[in-house]
Amino acid sequence: HCNIPKLDSMGIWCDDMDKTWLEEMVYQVVILGKKARSGFKKEAWSAVLAKLNAKHDLTLSMTQLKSRHDTIKTMFSVVSKLVNSSGMGWEAATCRVVCQYTTWDVILEGKPKA
Repeated sequence: HCNIPKLDSMGIWCDDMDKTWLEEMVYQVVILGKKARSGFKKEAWSAVLAKLNAKHDLTLSMTQLKSRHDTIKTMFSVVSKLVNSSGMGWEAATCRVVCQYTTWDVILEGKPKA
């Protein structure tokens, strides 16, 4: 379980929570076929939310789950762009982005918040 007692007002998620809902969503889509043209079927979202709340003793709303989904999608997009940049790559054994120092310096130029 998570090292945090409850999801707080700032919406802190732990890796175990992400693992639970992502694995359940994969099950809903791959095994049960709950994929819609525009994303996932309502019953998939409902099943994922129920599993997440039950397993982690939470009372999350659908809005919170979908917000987390959007956050994960954004993070994936950032990592995907990094990995596909020249001089960058993905180290599967460690699940980390790898690059040359010179490449990293170029990427960070003009990005003070990075």
